[in-house]
Amino acid sequence: MTDDELVAHVLDTGDAAAFGELVRRHEARIRALLRRLTGGDEARAEDLAQDSFLLAYRNLARFRREAALATWLVRIAVRRYLSDARRRRPQPLAEPELPEVIDEAAVAPEAHLDLEHGLARIREEQRIALVLTHAYGFTHEEVAELTGWPLGTVKTHATRGRAALRTALTGDHE
Repeated sequence: MTDDELVAHVLDTGDAAAFGELVRRHEARIRALLRRLTGGDEARAEDLAQDSFLLAYRNLARFRREAALATWLVRIAVRRYLSDARRRRPQPLAEPELPEVIDEAAVAPEAHLDLEHGLARIREEQRIALVLTHAYGFTHEEVAELTGWPLGTVKTHATRGRAALRTALTGDHE
C-alpha cells in the first residue's frame, strides 16, 4: 500500500497497525532530522520523534495530502522541536551527526569531526536552516513553511549559518 492508501485505511478503520507501518517507513528520517536539530542529543531526539508521531496520529484527519506524507511528518517534527527548544534554556550542544547527503566514505575522518564541531558551534536557528536546506534539500520557501518563519528570516539564518559554519571550520574570525 502507498502512504496515501495507508492514511485512508487508518482514517477509515482506526487501524493502529497500519499507522505503525507508516511510522516504520518514516521513522529513520524523522529521528535523523531530530538528532541533527538537537545537536546529537539522542534521548531528546527520540522523545521528540515519539511526540511527533503521536501528534501525527492524533491529527491524521488534518493531513490534506497536498504534499507528501513525509513532508507533513517533517513539518510536525520541526515544529515539535521548535516548541521544545523555546521551553529550554540554551545548553551546550552535543556533536551532531554528519548530514546524510554527504558521501561519508569520500570525506576524511578529520573532516567529519570538523563539520560536526562546526555545526555544534553555530546558533540553533542557523543550524536548523542549514540542516533543512542542505542535508534535506528543502527550498527556503519550504523551510519557511516547515518552521513558520518568514521567508526573509529563513534566508538570513541560512546565509549567516553558512558564514558562521565557515568561520567555525576555518577559525577565521574576520
